[in-house]
Amino acid sequence: MGAILLGLLTGLGMATATGPVFLTLIRISVDRGFAKAIFFLVGVSTVDWFIVFASWVGLNKLDLGVDENLLSLFGGMAMVLYGSTFIFSFKKKPKELVMIDQPDISEKEQRNKKKLDNAHLYLKGVVMNALNPIVWAFWAGISQLAISKFPYQSDQVLYFAGILMTILITDLLKGFYAQKLKPFFTSKLLRYLNIAIGVMLIGLGGRFLVKYFIG
Repeated sequence: MGAILLGLLTGLGMATATGPVFLTLIRISVDRGFAKAIFFLVGVSTVDWFIVFASWVGLNKLDLGVDENLLSLFGGMAMVLYGSTFIFSFKKKPKELVMIDQPDISEKEQRNKKKLDNAHLYLKGVVMNALNPIVWAFWAGISQLAISKFPYQSDQVLYFAGILMTILITDLLKGFYAQKLKPFFTSKLLRYLNIAIGVMLIGLGGRFLVKYFIG
């Protein structure tokens, strides 16, 4: 119980943090609905679980080294490029096309389109979380803390589970209440929010590039 309670408290502390993932979650929830935001969050959570497993088993148990400089270089470049897409993809709204004599889309095509859209949101969460070197470094540190604090692997697993489940639940609550506040989010505010996400990602990426080239 001590391990999982400590994990819950750690997760609550992390839930207060804001960043590109938080801003994107609000953006998706307000613009496309809470149900769509869930797919994005599942993608983010998938990466968290993977990194926890990789850092816990690989970095700590097998004592595998990671070149932090290369991580900063490739992670920084990827985040700058990915952040740029947020700024330019929402520069202006596409005009609606009026289709003449266009037959209604079949139910099967609608289902396929919906599946592709959900998969895109899931991958968006995966990519955004996986590209952030801070996430990798953070979970590696948490893994080391868990191993040093809890002698039994079962307690370590409970500690991780407490953190990850708390983060996922609080993120779901953020997305849910963001959707409830939808009337307060104008299209202009959403546009600025999208730009803010891009700027934040570019800023983080630039920071890692500076770290690589300057030290």
